[in-house]
Amino acid sequence: MRTTLLTLLGSACYATVRYHGFKGVPWADWPTYTLNKILAVSAVVLLLLAAFRRRRGAASAGPLLAHTAVLTALHVTLSLVLLSPAYFAGYYAAGKLTAVAGVAMTAGAGALVWMMRGPLTGREARGGLAVLAALTVAHTAVQGFEGWLDPGRWPGGLPPITLLSTILAAAALAVAAGSEARR
Repeated sequence: MRTTLLTLLGSACYATVRYHGFKGVPWADWPTYTLNKILAVSAVVLLLLAAFRRRRGAASAGPLLAHTAVLTALHVTLSLVLLSPAYFAGYYAAGKLTAVAGVAMTAGAGALVWMMRGPLTGREARGGLAVLAALTVAHTAVQGFEGWLDPGRWPGGLPPITLLSTILAAAALAVAAGSEARR
C-alpha cells in the first residue's frame, strides 16, 4: 500500500505542477481532469513495478496489480465522465470521435478487460503482463504521439503524461516479455 500511495503522491505533484502550474488548467478541473491523469500514470508506474517484482519471482506483484486494476478502473470512469470536445478536442472531428480516439479507447478498454479476466501472475497467466503492457503502450502512444514531437510546447518543459506513460509501459512490456522468455 505504501508503494501505491507514494506513486500517487509523486504523480499528483507532477500532474498538478504541469497542468495547473504551467499549462494554466483551471483549478476547478483538478478533481476530475488532473486526478484522471494522476490515476492513469500511477497505474502504469505500478504495472512496471509489478513486472519487476514478477521477474524476480516475488509473489508481491499481485497486490500491485490489484492496485493497478483499481486505479485503471477509476481512470476509465473519469475518462468517460470527461469525454467531450471541451476536454478532448483532438478526439473529435465533425462531431464524431476520430480514428485515433477510437484506437486509444479500444486499447484502453482491452487493457481493463484483460486485467479483469483473471490473475496476471502465476502459471495460469503466462504472457498476461506482457499483453497488458502492450495494450497500455497502444493506448498511450496513439493518443499522445503528436504532442511529443515539439518539446518547446511542453508546459514548463515537462514531458506529456502520455509520453511518460508510454515509456513506462514499454519498459513494463520489455521486463514482462523478458521474464516470460526466461521461463
